[in-house]
Parts: sequence; structure tokens; C-alpha cells
Amino acid sequence: EAAAKKQQQIEAAAAKKAEAAAAKKQQQAEAAAAKKQQQAEAATKKKEEAEAAAKRKAEAEAAKREKAEVAARKREEAAALKREKAEAAARLKKEREEVAAKKKLQASKKQAVMKDPRLQKAGSGTISLFGGASAGSTGKSGAPAGVPVISGWKKNGNGSISGTITGSSNFKEGERVTTSKLAAGQVPASGKVVSTASGSKYFLK
Repeated sequence: EAAAKKQQQIEAAAAKKAEAAAAKKQQQAEAAAAKKQQQAEAATKKKEEAEAAAKRKAEAEAAKREKAEVAARKREEAAALKREKAEAAARLKKEREEVAAKKKLQASKKQAVMKDPRLQKAGSGTISLFGGASAGSTGKSGAPAGVPVISGWKKNGNGSISGTITGSSNFKEGERVTTSKLAAGQVPASGKVVSTASGSKYFLK
């Protein structure tokens, strides 16, 4: 009976030891699984943070490029506006010089007529200051005397006229020119005289 009791104690101790070992193994397995889960979650979080950082960087670079493009467009527009103003000022200056030259020519021809009795005409007729025809006469082109002719003309977007000019003392015959902006209310048409804002007149053909 003592041997049987001792055997039971040995078996109980072995069972308890085996149970403890199994419990410890289970705990270790659960701890390993939890650690693995934590590592997986940390890797996922790290990946998400890297993707978010890459997205923020891409958005910042896109915004920077867009800002640079806007600045470049503004610079180009400012440069174009500056060129346009310079060209308009140059045209205006040229037309003013043309008007001044015409007035000077008219004055000199008028003085010549007044000083030379042979150029005087009796009655109501007058001598043209633009080449001998009466002031109301027209040349072969159909243009009034003294008014330059612009052939092959076209109206530009800024209201000016471009074409080939003849009959002007300020330009070569057949030179390609662009006038300043037409005066308010002027509607260009072939066979018509138009005036610019500076007061110059041209016959359109």
C-alpha cells in the first residue's frame, strides 16, 4: 500500500510538471504571436507613414512647380505688355512726327504759293499743297490728295491697321507699316479714309 501511494505521488508530480510545462509553452507561444502581431502592426504603420510623407512631398513639389509656372507666366505677360507699350509709344511718336512733317510741308508750300504770283489761280480755285491738284480732288488710287494709301490692309486686334503704304513722305513706297489705334467710331473699309487716335489719316485700298 505504501508503494502504491508513492507511485500515485510520483505520477501526480509528473502530471503537474507536464501541465506546468504545457502552460509555460502556451504562454511562450502566445507571447511570440503577440510580438509578431506588434511587429506586423509597426511595419504597417511605418509603411503608411512613409507613403504619407511621400504624398506630402509630391504635393509640395507640385505646388512649387505650379507657383513657378504662375510666376513665369506673369513675367512673360509683363514683358509682353511692356513691349506692346513700347511699340505703341514708338508708333505714336512716328505718327506725331509724320503729322508735324506734313504741317511743315504744307506751310512751306503755302508760303511758296503766296510768294510766287505764277502759282496763283484766279477765281475760286485753289492750289493743293500736296502736288498741284485741288484740295477736293482724288488721285488715280481714288484717295483724296495728300492722304497716304494703305493697300492690302487688315485690322489688328488692338485696333490698328497693317498694310503696304504709298504716297507718304515719311515712309518708302511699298513699305510695310502698322498704324496706331484708330480713333473712336472709325470703321475701316476699302475705299474709305480712316483716322487714327493721333490724328493721322489713311486711305484704305
